[in-house]
Amino acid sequence: MDRSKTIALLFVCYGLVAFFRLMAPSDIDVRDQAKQGLYVLDVVQKGSFFLPTERGSKPATKPPLYNWAAAAVSLAWGKVTDLTIKLPAVLSGLGVVLVTFLVSEMLFSKEVGLFAGLVLILNYHFTNLSCTARTDMMLCLFISLSLYLFLLAYRERGEKSTYNTLIFVFMGLGSITKGPVAFLIPVFVILVFLFFMKLWICCRNALPIL
Repeated sequence: MDRSKTIALLFVCYGLVAFFRLMAPSDIDVRDQAKQGLYVLDVVQKGSFFLPTERGSKPATKPPLYNWAAAAVSLAWGKVTDLTIKLPAVLSGLGVVLVTFLVSEMLFSKEVGLFAGLVLILNYHFTNLSCTARTDMMLCLFISLSLYLFLLAYRERGEKSTYNTLIFVFMGLGSITKGPVAFLIPVFVILVFLFFMKLWICCRNALPIL
């Protein structure tokens, strides 16, 4: 199976799982999804783009990017519904599946990428979050993209690359989705990776002496 067909297969599998999950009885009152819906309503109806509130009283506790995305979908749809406030999370989940495939393909092979994507799709917690009106899956997408771009930049080390700029762009988008954790997690992972790569290189160079 060629690369495009493999990616298409992952998209179809994810789409089927997401479809059946979204067709389940409404769970909008679970896990603060209703609160997220109220923020989106405030953005759509009152134009409160930077500080949406919960029924005009409690301000949003998260940065506004998810609200903006859900509001854009709702305006395009014509009204705010369960689906329109969940769709940014659904699309973010699709993006995470794609990034998982790309990273696995780059580090191992196309077959490993397919397997990794299918394992992720069949993970209950992942599927649940990807069909939930919360910021978690969008944050996961931006962190995943930041780390994938770092791997691409690392492979081209010594050369000027737009990947380095894009890493910080996606970290920034993640930070206006759910705060500074979008910077902290990728930076921590990158530092640990570089430390162990440096340690591995030192050990490999010392091996002939030993």
